Amino acid sequence: MKGERVDRIAEENNIYSLGFDVTMTLESLSDASFLILGFDDPNVLCNKMEMVGLEHYLCGTLPDVPSLPMGEPIRLLVESLLFYLNHKMQCLHLHGLKLGEWFFLMQRFYTKKENAIFFSPLIRENDSFKLMIREKATKVTTVNELAEACYMSPKTLTRKFKKVFNITPKQWLLQQKKTEVMTQFLLTQNKKELPEKLGFSSYSHLNYYCIRQFGKSLKEL
Repeated sequence: MKGERVDRIAEENNIYSLGFDVTMTLESLSDASFLILGFDDPNVLCNKMEMVGLEHYLCGTLPDVPSLPMGEPIRLLVESLLFYLNHKMQCLHLHGLKLGEWFFLMQRFYTKKENAIFFSPLIRENDSFKLMIREKATKVTTVNELAEACYMSPKTLTRKFKKVFNITPKQWLLQQKKTEVMTQFLLTQNKKELPEKLGFSSYSHLNYYCIRQFGKSLKEL
C-alpha cells in the first residue's frame, strides 16, 4: 500500500508485479540477475486481455507483491530480451513488440484469475484510474482533451487527479512531456528527426523548449 514498506524475499525463477510509482530497494546476498520490465502505455495489451477488465476476478486478501512462477515461454522471452540488451539493440519499436509478446504469453499460459492477482497492484483501488490516465494521455496534449477522453469534466478530472497523483493534470502532462523529450533525445541518433517525433514545429522550437525546461540547449544536452 502507498506509504508502507513491504519486505519480500524474491525466489529464483519467479516474476513479481509492482504498481506504478513504486520505489524499490534490492539487496542480494549472493550473485544474482534480475530484469525490470516496465510500461506506461496499456495499448500494447493483447486484445484478449484487457487489464481493467481483470478486476472482476479479484477477491479475498491480495498479496502486496504478487508473484508467479516463470514458465518456459516467459523464460525464453527473458533470454531474448537479454540478448537484445547485450547487443545494444535499443530500438523502441522492437521493445514495444517484445512487450506485446509478453502480454500475449501472460494471457495464453496463465489463467485470468492468476493474471488478475498478478496485476492487482495496477488495477485495484486508485491504480485503475492511473492505468486509464496513462492510456489516454498518449493521445492528447491538453487537460480538456484528457478530460474528454476519460468521459469527465475538466473540474472532475482535476479533483480526482489531485487525490490520486497529488498534482494537477496540467502539471502531470508537462512532466510526461519532459520525460518523453529526454527519452527520445537519448534514443534518437539523428537529432534532426526529434522535432517531428515530438510534435514540435521546428528544431529551434524544440531547442527553446529544452532551454526553458532543462536549462540547456540541445547542443549542450
